[in-house]
Amino acid sequence: MPNDRARPVTDDRTTALGDESPARPLPTLPHGCSHAIHGALAALPGPIDRVLLFDELPVWIVTGYEAVKQILDDDRLIKDWLSLPDGKPPFGGRRYPEDGYAPGVRHLFGLDAPDHTRLRRITQHAFSARATARWRPLIRAETDQLLAAFAARGGGELVGDVFEPLSVRVLCAILGVPDEYRELVREGGATLFGPLSSGDPRYLRVVTDVRSMAMRLLRQCRDAPAGDRRDDDIVTLAATAWCDGTLSASEAVGILFQFIAGNTLNTVSVLAHGAVRLMEEPGFADILRGNPELVRPVTEELLRLTSATALSTWRFASCPMTIAGTRIDTGDVVLAALDHANHDPTAYPDPDRLLPGRSAPRHQAFGHGHHYCAGAELARAEIQTVLVALTGLVPHMKLAVPAERLPWLPLSFLQGISAVPVTVAQSGTGRRS
Repeated sequence: MPNDRARPVTDDRTTALGDESPARPLPTLPHGCSHAIHGALAALPGPIDRVLLFDELPVWIVTGYEAVKQILDDDRLIKDWLSLPDGKPPFGGRRYPEDGYAPGVRHLFGLDAPDHTRLRRITQHAFSARATARWRPLIRAETDQLLAAFAARGGGELVGDVFEPLSVRVLCAILGVPDEYRELVREGGATLFGPLSSGDPRYLRVVTDVRSMAMRLLRQCRDAPAGDRRDDDIVTLAATAWCDGTLSASEAVGILFQFIAGNTLNTVSVLAHGAVRLMEEPGFADILRGNPELVRPVTEELLRLTSATALSTWRFASCPMTIAGTRIDTGDVVLAALDHANHDPTAYPDPDRLLPGRSAPRHQAFGHGHHYCAGAELARAEIQTVLVALTGLVPHMKLAVPAERLPWLPLSFLQGISAVPVTVAQSGTGRRS
């Protein structure tokens, strides 16, 4: 039976509490500052609620660990809105910030099986735990270099001076993107899933530039002698699949697009929170310094606690369905509250504490099911490496502003601290002890 939060019959901006109750306005999720999204999600009655996103877009938000896990596994909730039965855009013909549906690009964020399976198969082994292990020496070397320079300058801003450059350098190496494009990759990571409307000229310029870069690199790889090609970077894998007909040109470009769009903000957000925690809780750094192997469970707890992806990427009901007793119509937007799931006390007792030894189900920071984050192991490797490296610098490092005054990302789907200004005493070397 539908519950009392079923769809209103008159106005999508209101909800009815029963046949005799007057309609009331839908609650609005905050946007423009990701710091507010955690509290807003926690305040929803759940397990499914109708809310307004971006002040005007009605969506369903699913909360709670088990409910979130179930809908992430539900094949009736599709990613490709072009597959909806009526063929109508679910956004009412317009685009929204953070929708990820870049013009002219097909990528994993917006595809379902069998196309999603076909594209994912091209690169999945390149981002496996075994493959990622090969990149750990590069991650360590880049981390040490960036932190040593940072300490020598007496500090600065960790996100812009260390975390973003590290993420971009490593990503370019794995993708097979030359250093000359690093700034475009950084800009793409900040913009493609950023706060700009998808019709904003600045957004469209970055989409055009990233697409042009990807096409240029794919053609260069296609035309190069076989002996001159690497066999393990993403450009080569995508170009090979394009040449043999496994991928279309748009899909080959989309493979590069998805990793540029989805890598930097997520990883950097967790690193920012981890750095602040190390400085605010000195005992935390002492524990890691004494036992670096604890960095693995600590990283998992940080991923759970920070939940950089507050809301899942877009899903659309492909047919009439019922979720938690609530009727969902074809074309409705359904979003999973990953942050809420990761703080559900029924799954994680005392959910706001960092407890590396806790016995609990797998967190949802990287999602679940077919659309589990393809770059999860790379993110883990970067976070683990940086946390261990920072333990040697933390005794000499302190925040330049109170933690409560740190700026947050102007986003709704992704949440995180956007800048971490710190000072470093000159005795700090930036090297791991």
